[in-house]
Amino acid sequence: MRKLLMGVVVAFAAITLVPVTNAAPGDQKRLQDFQDYMTNHGYPNGGGRTGVQEYEYQGFQTCDALKQGASEGSQIGRLEGILSRAEASLVVTGAHQYLCPGV
Repeated sequence: MRKLLMGVVVAFAAITLVPVTNAAPGDQKRLQDFQDYMTNHGYPNGGGRTGVQEYEYQGFQTCDALKQGASEGSQIGRLEGILSRAEASLVVTGAHQYLCPGV
């Protein structure tokens, strides 16, 4: 019985303590605004070599780095190895403006 109870406690903790992304699950507006920003700048459905999920992923990675003191310029440089310069600049600017404003 004790092992079963401990298993339930561990399972509950694993479910409830899963790390969340910068945008809260209920905050789809910021994510939609970011997607709209990318679309309005010529990257509908991701455009270029990537998909919209890659832009979102890189946007959240950018926010994490900005929160730790990275500059926008360093993030653009990091993304240039993955995206075109234009895409990198838009992702960083859009992420800073919509996914993690105030950072």
